Amino acid sequence: MEIQKEVLVQTLEKYKTKGFDYLKKILANDYSTYLELVYILYNVESKEQELITLKLNPNKPEIDSIIRLFPNADWHEREIFEMFGIKFNKRKLQKLLLYEWNGVDFPLRKSFEWNKDYKKIK
Repeated sequence: MEIQKEVLVQTLEKYKTKGFDYLKKILANDYSTYLELVYILYNVESKEQELITLKLNPNKPEIDSIIRLFPNADWHEREIFEMFGIKFNKRKLQKLLLYEWNGVDFPLRKSFEWNKDYKKIK
């Protein structure tokens, strides 16, 4: 199911009241012209799974955090922020993987230049 980013939190709240009580994963994809987020929700009781997708502008990728609904979103959001540069509003993002990261280049974006000398970044 594809939604607009403005209704993400409300949509996930509805699914949570329907019994989708576990966030399996948040995935990010770079399609050059847009970034995509995929939220995989799971209903433990019925063993159903639901995929929620949305598109973001690659020039200003930001969306509201869902950490208050699903606390395990913390790790997913931190990883996606570091690797794709997607900012999650309404939360503080701490580094998770890239300790010497410059905060400008994002390794899993298609625009990332692999031939840079990253040893000089401090």
